[in-house]
Amino acid sequence: MKKLGLMGGFGQESTIAFYRGIVDRIKERLGDECMPDITIESMSIFEVLDLCEHGRYAPVADYLTDGMRALDAAGCDIIAMAGVTPHIVFPEVEAHTNKEMVSMVDTACEAAAADGYRKVGLIGTLPTMDGTFIKWAFGAKKIEIVTPGEEDKLEIDRIIREELEQGRVKPESRKFIQDVVKRIDEQNDIEAVLLGATEFSLIFGEKDFVVPTIDMMRAQIDKLSDLIIE
Repeated sequence: MKKLGLMGGFGQESTIAFYRGIVDRIKERLGDECMPDITIESMSIFEVLDLCEHGRYAPVADYLTDGMRALDAAGCDIIAMAGVTPHIVFPEVEAHTNKEMVSMVDTACEAAAADGYRKVGLIGTLPTMDGTFIKWAFGAKKIEIVTPGEEDKLEIDRIIREELEQGRVKPESRKFIQDVVKRIDEQNDIEAVLLGATEFSLIFGEKDFVVPTIDMMRAQIDKLSDLIIE
């Protein structure tokens, strides 16, 4: 098996689920006594979000590149970011390694295209919803990305930062996000919703919204598991 390097901490709850998900997939395919070789470089989603909030993307890239280099030095064959927002500087980080880096955004694009979607809603952190990195990637496959209204974006971002990143799930916040997706669908007739924050994978299932979900974390777990055992 190949050795996987995960840039984690984006945030802690989803990084734990990311690790567990990959281990479970490998065991399902190779047997209970098979354990993947994984190194995790724990970083801070809050540092990334704060820098993005002030438009300081070069320091974000530098910070993440340092983490990637630590995984490179640890002998990892494959490197991935266990969070969506850091992908805002994915190309800049990838340029500093000759190891295989796997983009969660590209994996989600492949999944959406395979299901034939042409218009998809996006929920995530403010840098993810306001950024162009997901819109451009999906646009290349002729898939339109639709985001919530400004007030809804701000509240979703607050829920992620202040609640989900701290391991807290409030029923009213969960319902608020479901209502936001319903509004996006009513206004834009979307075909699916892209769960653009890995924390959403911990609180929402396939049938929790009025439209199907594209779970970025789950899709990436499947992709990485395939690559590990190639």
